[in-house]
Amino acid sequence: MTKTRLFFLWLGASISLAEIYTGSLLAPLGLAKGIAVIIGGHIAGTAFLAFAGFISFKQNKTAMESAAFSLGEGGGKLATVFNIIQLIGWAIVMVVQGAIIIVKLIPSIPFPLCAASLAILVVVWTILLHSPGGGIFHNIIVCLLFILCVILAASAGLLPVGTAQDNPLGNMTLTLAIELTVAMPISYLPLIGDYTKNAKTKTAAAFMPFAGYFFGACLMWIAGLYISIRTGKDIFSFITLMPFKTALCAVILLSTLSTTFIDLYSASVSLKRFLRYEGLDARRQRLTENKLIICTGMLVIVLASLAPVDKYSELLSLFLTAIASVFIPVYGIVFADFCLKRGKETRIFPVFKLFTVAAACAVYHISSRFNAGIPTLNCIAVVALLSILPLVFYRSKK
Repeated sequence: MTKTRLFFLWLGASISLAEIYTGSLLAPLGLAKGIAVIIGGHIAGTAFLAFAGFISFKQNKTAMESAAFSLGEGGGKLATVFNIIQLIGWAIVMVVQGAIIIVKLIPSIPFPLCAASLAILVVVWTILLHSPGGGIFHNIIVCLLFILCVILAASAGLLPVGTAQDNPLGNMTLTLAIELTVAMPISYLPLIGDYTKNAKTKTAAAFMPFAGYFFGACLMWIAGLYISIRTGKDIFSFITLMPFKTALCAVILLSTLSTTFIDLYSASVSLKRFLRYEGLDARRQRLTENKLIICTGMLVIVLASLAPVDKYSELLSLFLTAIASVFIPVYGIVFADFCLKRGKETRIFPVFKLFTVAAACAVYHISSRFNAGIPTLNCIAVVALLSILPLVFYRSKK
């Protein structure tokens, strides 16, 4: 993939209502502190994301193939199963949030019908964009969406100023705010390699995903933060106050499509690997991927239409932290193997590495439960320590 294609791919991934909504959760911190957290957290989280993409490029492997290289075939299969689940989950989250806002704008549309229709369009969009010529069309749509989202955020200045009592978002600690800003880009760790594997240069593989996602995500989060502080409302409530309902529905539709197709496509790539559809010619590869996109899409259609809308905020935060707790340790091992130049384990289940993943995952949840520091950093520290200890022990024995 070219530099331009990768830049716009990850810029498009960052332009979503989920990013704007999560940015609005930081409103209790205030504008200055909120912006500082957003920029700092995204530098860290997006750097991890870009490094994972660079490793896939260097190894010429998809995201889950890189995991299997470090965790053995058995460990790689476990990671693939978790990845398929989280990618389908992300697709459901994106469809549900789009449907929530469209239903608020046009109350006559039943939520299940709206969610199912959005999910069907996502399936069609995913297939079209991975056919020849789809990339140029995607780039144009992303540019248009970016401009419209900036206009949407700027329009908050035209509404009456809200109050703290208007804000339904509750309290937000500094620790949780940092965790959310790091966790959002890290949630893409298990899929970035599916795209950077085919990058044409090192710069395209590492820098372009960082630049595209960091730039877009920071602006989306800051937009959500500003809207919430200025109006005392989250993005869902804010949009219902705006005129031009039809145009807003179009923006919501396109932002849902431009973000969700990445999850659906990578779910099909992981499922293809899990089912061992390998060694096919180009035409059969594309047909197989399309069939798997339709299969995973059917699951998204059903589950999105049955989603509990009233618990969206809770589920989004829980979902982000659950993803981080699994894939930060997994990719911590991948990073350690790459940096320490460790070769592939011959065992199907490399016991110590899987123990490291389990220990880091446990530390993440304990840190979250008892508010002990930043869970992501604690998790990374455990992986780093347990990755280096065997080397120290081995050298001391010599």
